[in-house]
Amino acid sequence: MQSEQDDVWAHVLLNRMSRVVGERELDSWSVSLCEAQAPALLMLGAGQRATLRTLLRDPRDRQRQLPCIVLMHRRGETIDMLPGELCELQAGDEILFCGLGEALREMEWSLKNYNVLQYLLTGQEHSHTLLSRLLYRKEAQ
Repeated sequence: MQSEQDDVWAHVLLNRMSRVVGERELDSWSVSLCEAQAPALLMLGAGQRATLRTLLRDPRDRQRQLPCIVLMHRRGETIDMLPGELCELQAGDEILFCGLGEALREMEWSLKNYNVLQYLLTGQEHSHTLLSRLLYRKEAQ
């Protein structure tokens, strides 16, 4: 990681932040992909991958982006400033965001509710309760 960024980099970052929040107050928060903060994400099965883009989607309408940006992604000792949205997430990752506080509340919903996370990943709204899985299997037969 480059310890110092140039003025152009800083100007681009400020412009991105301004486009997200406008004149409203900017908040920042971090998320650790652990059982306490992201249980839904840790429940993903084999072959299912969440990316930073997944976390940036609005859980009420996956076509919309939450009013925030990713400032930093950390995996172990590796730190990536302004990572791309296609960065795949893994247990133990730490992510720093900035944006409007409402984005944090929506993001927490995505991180903690498996059904919401499935909607963000697949676009399909369905319940993943035991009863719904049994009914789905019966219909598929």
